[in-house]
Amino acid sequence: YGDKKHLLYCIAAVVILIFFIPYTASGFKAIGTLFNSLFGVEYHTAMIVGGIVVVLYTVMGGFMAVSFTDLIQSIFMTIALIVIVCFGVHQSRRIATIWVVISMFIAVCIGVIGYSVSAAGKVPFLTTSAESETIIIKLADLMSQHGVLLAVMAGIILSGILAATMSTADSQLLAAASSVSQDLMQHSFGMKMN
Repeated sequence: YGDKKHLLYCIAAVVILIFFIPYTASGFKAIGTLFNSLFGVEYHTAMIVGGIVVVLYTVMGGFMAVSFTDLIQSIFMTIALIVIVCFGVHQSRRIATIWVVISMFIAVCIGVIGYSVSAAGKVPFLTTSAESETIIIKLADLMSQHGVLLAVMAGIILSGILAATMSTADSQLLAAASSVSQDLMQHSFGMKMN
């Protein structure tokens, strides 16, 4: 029974690593894309530096820092879920449908606005899917050129992109590291971690 348990811990750790590595890498890709589009920093350099920053603050803050931010986020999500459930389970189809329509409408509007701004010559045409992912960054950059208030709003938009990316990446790194240290190192190989 003990060998099966150790094997299960090892398999769990390997599966987590297999799926978290590309998921975390996509966050680092977003950081590289953001800084490349915004500041013209070479994409791979921005991605590597962004990755190092996320890893460093995750290591320095450790489990407690990430756990604290996750706790606060989970409190807000729990309250939101309770309010929605209490508000009306029998209206949930309408709420979900309205939310999907609003989300899709906003996404389509961003695409149409991006195309219009490109057609007007304010932003180059984004021909590939990788380039089209940067439309919000390009629009924020364009906003920042039209006064202080719009520049501040553009900064908030770009900070939100970076914050969401970094928040997700640090949680993924912590989960993968915990899995390796607990499941793989301690349970599978019998190494004690302090």
